[in-house]
Amino acid sequence: MKKALYLLFFLSIFLNACDSDSDSNKEPIDPTPIVPVELVSNTTISDLKDLLGSEDFFSITQDLVIEGKVISSDYEKNIYESIVINDTKANADFSGIEILLADEELGRSLKIGQKVFVKCKGLSLGKDILGAKTLVENGNTILRAIDRNSIFDFIVKADDILSVESKLTAISDINDDMILSLIKVNAVQFIDADLEKNFGDDATDAIRTLIDKDENTLSLDIRKTADFGDTKIPTGNGSVVGILTKVNGTYELVIRSLSDVVLTGERVGGGDSGGDNNTGEDHTNYLTADVDANGKIIVKYTPKDYVSQVSEGQHMMSVRVPDNYYTSASTLSGAQLKSQIQSIISSGAKKLPYTSSSTDVWDMCESGDQNPDNASQVWQIYKEQGISKSAHVSGSTGWNREHVWAKSHGDFGTSAGPGTDGHHLRASDARENGNRAALDFANVSGPRTKNGSFYEPPLSAKGDVARSIFYMAVRYGFTVDELGGQGKAERHGKLVDLLKWNELDPVDPYEIRRNNVIYGIQNNRNPFIDHPELVKYIFGDKKTATWKN
Repeated sequence: MKKALYLLFFLSIFLNACDSDSDSNKEPIDPTPIVPVELVSNTTISDLKDLLGSEDFFSITQDLVIEGKVISSDYEKNIYESIVINDTKANADFSGIEILLADEELGRSLKIGQKVFVKCKGLSLGKDILGAKTLVENGNTILRAIDRNSIFDFIVKADDILSVESKLTAISDINDDMILSLIKVNAVQFIDADLEKNFGDDATDAIRTLIDKDENTLSLDIRKTADFGDTKIPTGNGSVVGILTKVNGTYELVIRSLSDVVLTGERVGGGDSGGDNNTGEDHTNYLTADVDANGKIIVKYTPKDYVSQVSEGQHMMSVRVPDNYYTSASTLSGAQLKSQIQSIISSGAKKLPYTSSSTDVWDMCESGDQNPDNASQVWQIYKEQGISKSAHVSGSTGWNREHVWAKSHGDFGTSAGPGTDGHHLRASDARENGNRAALDFANVSGPRTKNGSFYEPPLSAKGDVARSIFYMAVRYGFTVDELGGQGKAERHGKLVDLLKWNELDPVDPYEIRRNNVIYGIQNNRNPFIDHPELVKYIFGDKKTATWKN
């Protein structure tokens, strides 16, 4: 994108029609928000981009139409005289493309999420870019932006505003499949060298640098035209959303506005020092829960609303954990620690029936998964919506009891014990429950939620899923590994992603309340909710370290 934006600088000299300082001299444009009935997409963005082959540019002579949703905005002029769209064609592989436009006002006409159709015949294709025909400038062949007066000969606005959500990723996991998509990085901050600077530079485009606790870095691309260029760099830690680009082999993030930068948390002075002993550093970033007069946790937000307000690793400390519940596991490590935790959560645990006139799994889910916004509803884990508690599954409608650890992974079905354990049975939309099926869990490339082996839940469910999987592995002696599609084997994956999810979606008040509810019914607790740091000591990079309660 940065390359394309530089090209537009030369374009402004060539055209003389795009003066960013003379908005008042041009008539505002707004295409008719009605798509002609006969206009349908006949190719995907990915297939269109394949036409480029090994060439630098390709002139499109076929009657090709793509469709997509706008994920960019030029309101604050950091993304300037272009739009970025992602494919919305049914069954299309994820792909994005930037379209060069000789008018900075278009972003005010096309909202984020706006569905558009692009008639490609007569346009030229570059690397991830669409524009008008090429021209030679200072000896270099460049792609020319679509002229202002012909923009809507090619771009047609549909009467649809679609959902646009960023994909959460760690800096270390960024890859080419994410280019020109909207991503979100959590638990980041600007490097020390940037703290005395403004976001931008009046004289030239600027690069600022984000860093995470593991010292992975990501460049932030700020155009000299950005309205917020003279704003001071924030010093805190938090999240940043932006469109991913790649310039000369380096990934860069382009923010749409200052609202994409939420660095309000306490600045981190350094990463986890590791070592053989836990001396309290595990809890330095934990949050203290709000409780009522009886000591019960107050749940103000749904999981979806809550996770957007916290940074990676900001777990909420549990409340109402019985005294000395984990004392016998303190100062242990490795296999001894895992064995003792298993003994603690197995001792005295009740095995409830799946369906019964007495207390059963329906009851546990109705109580434990109560929607914080509506006490007559349950919160559906993957769909992130409430639904009436009485709307038990009927065909493909209503809600069902989702086995987070797929019941075929061990072939235990709905038998009392692993098949009815409330710590991994969650209220779930019946249709989405069927969509997940028995797939293992892992990050999936692009905006899709699954592939042939793995399913990726929304951010608000990732930590819950991870801690449920880790609980089941310890409670019943199952295995968590990197494999997928292992049939009836007592194993689940993917470990590397589940470890990350435990931090990306920290323990929240909803999950703490649920743990307490299940404990009151089933008489055992999920230790990875009470002590999320235990994940590292049993499954992660602290297996040889001593855990202290």
